[in-house]
Amino acid sequence: MINRDTFPGTMRIPGFAIPSFGHGTSVSGSRRMVSRGCQDLSEARHMAKSLLKSAGLVDDRVRASDLTIVAPDGEAHFLSNGFLQIVNQGRRCVCFLPGQRLREHYHDVDELFHITGGSVDVTTPYETNTLSVGDDIDIPRETPHSLYASEKDGCQFFSDEGQKNRTTVWTDQ
Repeated sequence: MINRDTFPGTMRIPGFAIPSFGHGTSVSGSRRMVSRGCQDLSEARHMAKSLLKSAGLVDDRVRASDLTIVAPDGEAHFLSNGFLQIVNQGRRCVCFLPGQRLREHYHDVDELFHITGGSVDVTTPYETNTLSVGDDIDIPRETPHSLYASEKDGCQFFSDEGQKNRTTVWTDQ
């Protein structure tokens, strides 16, 4: 169910939240295969920077090495449970590479973000919605959700909340 009454121009999807990064899940770039389009984590950073730039979230001053790789289950599982991010000018900018996923989890805080590139399937216990460029999402806390980015363009979005403290609980070990 999508409720457009939350704020003018904003859609509310019950139980949806974006991934967390406040619990020390960053990894650095040893050589690993991460997707059909990337040969290693360094290449994943370059691809993510290009996608974030195309989505209008970063400019040439941001280096690919500035992006943090978040892989809660370790870098070998980066595509099946992970994403890349950077806090740029007070915005938390997140990039899911094409076909990348984040398994079911929830947070202890509400969040708000705006999709500026690609699309993502968001699954809650109640439904699955495909969200794309221009969708504003008000995210309630403590509802399980998972994300699956478009196989073609991945998904890029931002939150004006910067590096907000949050707790993430992974629900499907």
